[in-house]
Amino acid sequence: MIKYVLSRPEINEVIFSGGEPLTELELLLFGLRQFSKLKQIKILRIHSRAPVTKPSLVEKNLLAFVALSKKPIYFSLHVNHPKELSPKTIGVITALRQAGAILLSQTVFLKNLNDNFTVLKDLFTKLTEMGVRPYYLHHCDPVTGNEKYLVPLEKEIEIATRLRRELSGLACPTLVIDTPDGNGKIPVPLDFWEFNQKRFKDFNDKEVETL
Repeated sequence: MIKYVLSRPEINEVIFSGGEPLTELELLLFGLRQFSKLKQIKILRIHSRAPVTKPSLVEKNLLAFVALSKKPIYFSLHVNHPKELSPKTIGVITALRQAGAILLSQTVFLKNLNDNFTVLKDLFTKLTEMGVRPYYLHHCDPVTGNEKYLVPLEKEIEIATRLRRELSGLACPTLVIDTPDGNGKIPVPLDFWEFNQKRFKDFNDKEVETL
């Protein structure tokens, strides 16, 4: 991975994602240390659901690395519902913020779980008050096994439009569709514009049908 990045000097940030990167903490710390030594790398990112599912995985060694890092550490939480903000999760979020991490959140629309304006408004308001910037609101990927969680795009747009009207810009994430084959997280227009909801283009200008 180091050789790959060095061969592409245009790369200036690295994301540790998964899976769950915090399940192999020593390997994660090793990778963070190695990439932090590269002059071309200006930003390190960790994407994790561990603060919600198993807060104990956020160990002192990781907090110490964040506190001592000379480069910005962006920590992106995956949280889908305000009920997931347990006291232990809030404690981990506070510890990360105090260590100096820049905190973001990602949320996936899930049918009958959070496809509700009030639920999401509560979630994004609470996150912002804790110092977590809501970053992405995802349309659920149409993969095998996820069918029951898919929310119609029209409903997502309706909810996201209302959120944009009623929340501050700081508390309002961008609604996106994660395109097939890793060709971009495409922002979805809201109901302030007239647009075709049936198809869009990815970062390579390939037309994609919405589901």
